Amino acid sequence: MGGLTSCKATWNALALSLGFADAANPAGVFNASRAVNLAVLYFVIGLPRWLAPSWHLATLHRWTCLAYLEVFAIGSACRGLAHVVGIPSSMWLPATLVVAAAIAPWMRDMPLLPFADAPEDKLVGTAWGVALENFGFVDAASVARLFVFYSMGLILHPAEWLQGLAKCRFLVSAAALTCVAGHFAWTQLETPYDAATQQDWPAYYSGYAYPLRVLADASLAVLLMLAALGDSVLHRAAAFLGQFLVGTYLVHLYIFPNLVLTLSDAASSAGVGALLLTLFLMPPLYVLSLGRMAQALLTTLQVAGLALFSRVPPQGAKNSKAQ
Repeated sequence: MGGLTSCKATWNALALSLGFADAANPAGVFNASRAVNLAVLYFVIGLPRWLAPSWHLATLHRWTCLAYLEVFAIGSACRGLAHVVGIPSSMWLPATLVVAAAIAPWMRDMPLLPFADAPEDKLVGTAWGVALENFGFVDAASVARLFVFYSMGLILHPAEWLQGLAKCRFLVSAAALTCVAGHFAWTQLETPYDAATQQDWPAYYSGYAYPLRVLADASLAVLLMLAALGDSVLHRAAAFLGQFLVGTYLVHLYIFPNLVLTLSDAASSAGVGALLLTLFLMPPLYVLSLGRMAQALLTTLQVAGLALFSRVPPQGAKNSKAQ
């Protein structure tokens, strides 16, 4: 089961989707507001490491904020350099994709930030611990891989052929089933998770099969995107739940039900039907309750922060009033 929910499968598809969405953004790719939001979220989640280390609150899940912040920063730097040199996006995007895929194997076990691999007892309880954390199962190679799929999303847009295929519900369903079946088959061929090293897909970057793995991952990601582009009641329900995804992600490591025990009780008391009903109902109920409340709190804090900063007049305005 660990392989089916691995970081590789989930975050590759998300990186591709973000690249695809950013390419369609009229405000331009690599916007600064997103970078600020990610940075603030990263530091806020890490505050307990400094202010309340004895609580031992989980902060590992903030790696996604840092990883995507680095992906956007790298993309922005490449875009700026290409603009200065005069290289069109049709050339620099595929080039950076290939380079990122090529250097990823040599970035294994490198921390996401310099000095983040320092002993935890030197970081926890200090202000440095808010910024630095050794995430262990996520390394710089993961960022390079995410950038590959983010660039792939930028290249694919507008993908009219993909959106045309998504109008056929049979193809959308077939793509979803093929993606799940393909990924499940992959978990049977290779080790999806190594408990000793806490690494997802420990052999992913090894050997001559590495390029084939990247191609297989890209195929699965495109199939998943095709499945996501469909239009049905199920898609609209998923889109509604997706509004509370960030809140759910933030709260799920602090408040979580014992799913295994709940499923076991449901099966023993009411049979397989109750087990399946519980399995399908618990995730959306969690998202619509705790996830929705966390999202509302996050949105309130964001709006309050924007309002606070908007009320602070620029330094020039202060000087002009004084004069």
